[in-house]
Amino acid sequence: MEQSNISYLKNITIDEEFESTCIPLTVEEFDMLEENILTDGEVTNPLIVWNNTLIDGHHRRKIILEHPEIPFYVKEFSFSDRYEAMSWICKNQMGRRNMTPEQLTYLIGKRYEAEKKSVGSPGKYDETKLGQFDPIREFSRTSERIARDYGISEVSVRRAGDWAKGVDAADMVCPGTKQDILFSTLKTKKPEVIALGKLPADEIPNAVYEMRKAQEEAAEKRRIQREEKRRKLEETEYVPETLSSISEISAYLEEPKRRNNVSNVLGIIDDMAQTLQATCESYIGEFPSLLEKDKPLLIETLSAVKEYLDELFEKFKILRFFS
Repeated sequence: MEQSNISYLKNITIDEEFESTCIPLTVEEFDMLEENILTDGEVTNPLIVWNNTLIDGHHRRKIILEHPEIPFYVKEFSFSDRYEAMSWICKNQMGRRNMTPEQLTYLIGKRYEAEKKSVGSPGKYDETKLGQFDPIREFSRTSERIARDYGISEVSVRRAGDWAKGVDAADMVCPGTKQDILFSTLKTKKPEVIALGKLPADEIPNAVYEMRKAQEEAAEKRRIQREEKRRKLEETEYVPETLSSISEISAYLEEPKRRNNVSNVLGIIDDMAQTLQATCESYIGEFPSLLEKDKPLLIETLSAVKEYLDELFEKFKILRFFS
């Protein structure tokens, strides 16, 4: 590993497929990375290069080109072919940062498709030609190895490969679709995305449009429900006629709803979630500065809720997406 000059970085080859496989940073994440690099006074993580092609460090490269005075380092890797390089990118990405279920699935799918093609992949052979009664091979199938790595089933690995193909096919004819799917801006169902990869290219735009339309209609329905709930909350709170004193009324309002079955509990959680949403939308609408100069205060206020929900979803994200 050696320190390199800026002219080398300007002329390095950027492979579109390699770059697009790397999960992009959000604006906030990119700004934080830039701030950390400027604070450190150097790029501590080396840029990974293979055959003069950038494998890892696309975001760091952009920052370096904006700040050419910052020292950086390049490390040369050796791969048997581009598919082995692609597999390395996927594994490296998954070990570096927290991922959404969609991002994890995409990287697993891309790794699976790459390792099936790589001459450097252990036990490489054409899995599509395996018969039901084929003898046990010396090496595990690609899907078996990857399934063991992530504690999921072989079927889930193969499905992830088809899902990644669908994401790429959609983004090819509808740029931006991949970003929306991987960052959950566009909520999708697995079969819908897999189907995109099997459609003729000229039919994909309409399919993506229908997916977006369905999401917008669902969001509008939820908005109406929240508005109705907010309106009812503002009108009155029901109090039994038998309660007469202030202390009795207060005790009643503080008493939790019945929790005698799962349906009731889910109803309580849903009510509270919708109440929180309605409250936020109501006050943010009344005080737009909460999304502008007072945004840091709003984020700080909601941070505890976000941290809890992040921890909750973290426990189930793999299971949710591969079940």
